[in-house]
Amino acid sequence: DKTSEEKAFKDLLNAKILEGAEDGANNGVTTKFKTVRFENEDSSKPLIINDDIVHAILFPTHDWGYNTKSKVKNNSIVTLDLGQATIENLTSYTFIQKDNGNQLANMANLTLPLTKKTSVYSESSESYEDKMVLPQVLEHYSNYTPGKGQANLVTVTIPYGYDRLAKMAFYSNAQITTFNLPSSLKLIGESAFENCGALTSITLNEGLENIGKRAFVGTNLTEISFPHSLRIINDAAFAGLKIMDLKF
Repeated sequence: DKTSEEKAFKDLLNAKILEGAEDGANNGVTTKFKTVRFENEDSSKPLIINDDIVHAILFPTHDWGYNTKSKVKNNSIVTLDLGQATIENLTSYTFIQKDNGNQLANMANLTLPLTKKTSVYSESSESYEDKMVLPQVLEHYSNYTPGKGQANLVTVTIPYGYDRLAKMAFYSNAQITTFNLPSSLKLIGESAFENCGALTSITLNEGLENIGKRAFVGTNLTEISFPHSLRIINDAAFAGLKIMDLKF
C-alpha cells in the first residue's frame, strides 16, 4: 500500500544519506553528501513526497550504539533541490525538526518543492481559478540572525509552476540574500519580502503582473528593473527604499 511504500522509501533514503556517517563533535553528523536533488523522470505525473521524506534527509536518524535512536541535524548538506518534487501540504514545518525543539535545517541553498493548486481570485480574468500559491513556508527561519548558530540559508529558488507568492511569503527572512523567481510567477503578495534586510537586488521575471502592498518594504534594494508585463504596483510596495537606478 501507499503507506508501506512511503516508509520503505524513507528508510532507504535515510540509509543512503547516512552512508559513511560518523559521530563527530557534539554528536554531529558528517556524510559525504553536499547536495541532494530530486529528479522526476516522468513529467506526465508529479513526484510526490512529504515532510517525512524531507526530514529523513535533513535530520537523519542513526543508532550510535545505544538502545534508543536520536535525530541529529545533517550539517553536511549545503544544497537541497526539491524543484522537481511536489509536497501537497507544504507548510512552515516542512523544513524544521518538530520533535526536537523545532531545530532548523542547516543548509545554504534551497530550491523549494511544488505544491497542490488552490482556488484563488484572478485579477486578469476576474474569476476564481486554480493556481499554485507559495505559502509562508520559511516562517521559522525569520527568528535567526546570520552567523549566530543557525539559519545559514542564503539562497532560495522558487521553481517553475508557481503563479503567486502568498501574503508575507518570506516576511522577515532577514538572512536570505538571493531569491530566484520563476517565469511562471504572476503576482507577488502583500509584504511578501517585507523586512528581508539582506536583499539588495532581485530580478523580476517577465510575466509578472502584480506587486502587492509593502512587498519590498524593509529590504535594501538600490536598483530595480520592471518587466514589460507588469500592470499593477500596489500602495507602498517600495516605500522607504533608496532606489538609485529604476528601469521600466
